[in-house]
Amino acid sequence: MIWEWCLKHNIWLSATIIPGSKNIQADKESRVLKESSEWSLSQEVFNAIQERWGKCDIDLFASRLLRSLNMSHGDLTLGHNRTGSVNRNPCRSNVDNTTLAYASPEPFDRQSFSTSPEGQSSVPSPQQCSSSSQQTVAINGLQSIRESFQKRAISSKATNIILQSWSTGTQKQYAPYIKKWHDFFSKWKVNPYNPPLNTVLDFLVSLHEQGLSYTTINTARSALSAIILPTDNVNIGSHPIVSRFMKGIFKNNPPAPCYRTTWDVSPVLSYLSSLPKPNQSSLKSLTLKLVMLVALVSAQKGQSLHMLDIQFMREGDTFFEFALAEYIKQSRPGYKVPSVLLQAYPADQSLCVFTHLKEYLQRTKLFRSNETKLFLSHAKPHHRASRDTISRWIHYVMAEAGVDVTTFKPHSTRAAAAASKAKNSSVSMKEILDTAGWSSETTFDRFYNKPVQKAGGFVTSVLAID
Repeated sequence: MIWEWCLKHNIWLSATIIPGSKNIQADKESRVLKESSEWSLSQEVFNAIQERWGKCDIDLFASRLLRSLNMSHGDLTLGHNRTGSVNRNPCRSNVDNTTLAYASPEPFDRQSFSTSPEGQSSVPSPQQCSSSSQQTVAINGLQSIRESFQKRAISSKATNIILQSWSTGTQKQYAPYIKKWHDFFSKWKVNPYNPPLNTVLDFLVSLHEQGLSYTTINTARSALSAIILPTDNVNIGSHPIVSRFMKGIFKNNPPAPCYRTTWDVSPVLSYLSSLPKPNQSSLKSLTLKLVMLVALVSAQKGQSLHMLDIQFMREGDTFFEFALAEYIKQSRPGYKVPSVLLQAYPADQSLCVFTHLKEYLQRTKLFRSNETKLFLSHAKPHHRASRDTISRWIHYVMAEAGVDVTTFKPHSTRAAAAASKAKNSSVSMKEILDTAGWSSETTFDRFYNKPVQKAGGFVTSVLAID
């Protein structure tokens, strides 16, 4: 029923792992034993199976409350310590958060549930266990990096500080490739933290054979460098052979730019000008228009727009200035993150970000309460707008203005504003770099300086009759 309702409303569901510390209520309920929700294999069917195939050793259908045999699948990952209390699998290593660990799957063995006349237990003995690094890995990428530093005898306090050097975005980028690496080394039975070079290369080859791009494989290389112990003080990603291998990947499958052109800002400005005046607009219309104006005149990323905070806002007669107090992608030692300056535009009040922001602050003051983030949801209960919500607003305005949103994403406002308007209007390169927060002209030229897309411009010029 839920799935049908979501399909009807064009909503997609996805599964994700949420740490128990951030999902306390659900985590608590999942541990409550409810007999009414427990299921078991029909006793008649179970008896028929035993009559047909003989006595079974392990109950693979066992739940937490119901089981047909003394040994269940859960006993394969549970043992007993010397005091007799239940303990985790002795093959497992100690990790900070055992809920993030899983035992690597062993090859399928029919004897594990076949009719053994001797009735021998299939629980592995300590002698059958290989090294803990081969048997147990952490699903969470950050946990794997933590273990890597622990193996270098680095203290937990120092490790915690080192781990903060990776942003949340970087952690999310690394996570799937660390998981792939875990799956790979489990198959080949190698030490994940000190593997031979040929195994690392074979792993990167497997990603290449899956059709992954150079950029993606390069991200995987960086992820491996974070967890594999250095050899002779050289990270695995910087190894000469790995570097040469990546050059081969680059030549075989060179990365293509996200955009070869950018969109013309003029139609979007015309659309914004057609909207009602700030004091006559609905809150939704005012919010979406303001977000788009701020995105264009500041050339900031969605991350920075989401960080705008009235606690760090300074108002002048003709401007609003926001200091970015939180960590952003450009943040680094010795670099002062430029503030976001929103100036008045007297030439056209319909496009004046200062006028619209002043009206927006007045409107949202009624329900802002203690919330200091600039952008709030235009729908009740008017919580702070998430980064994704702000991106959706920009996407909506782009689509309404006629921009090809199947090609251009909200992030492209940076290139559109800087390239198609500012640069072509003879704005100095220094001002463009300072406004957008780019570190160098090379960064701008490489990623954002794109020609404006014009439908049939070349063809029209050639075929036009003078």
